[in-house]
Amino acid sequence: GELTSPTITAYLNEFSARMLNPLLRHRPDTPPLRIRLIATEEPIAYSLGDGEIAISPALVRRLPTEAEFAFVVAHELAHQLLGHTHQVDTFTS
Repeated sequence: GELTSPTITAYLNEFSARMLNPLLRHRPDTPPLRIRLIATEEPIAYSLGDGEIAISPALVRRLPTEAEFAFVVAHELAHQLLGHTHQVDTFTS
């Protein structure tokens, strides 16, 4: 399932806009970005297609900075732009 709260949703929407705006200047065909926080304790992220990315809280807890979170989101977004959807990336420390 998906974890949601008004605070999490607001942050993820704002973060998605910051990630996507520079990309849209070069790739206007990029779909809107939606980040889902999924209920699992495995440190995973994956691309669902059509601009949707799923990330686990366990992975978020392992990322000490927003820059590292941005890297994971960019990595998953790159999978989508290259047509590599539904590929699960497991992250280990």
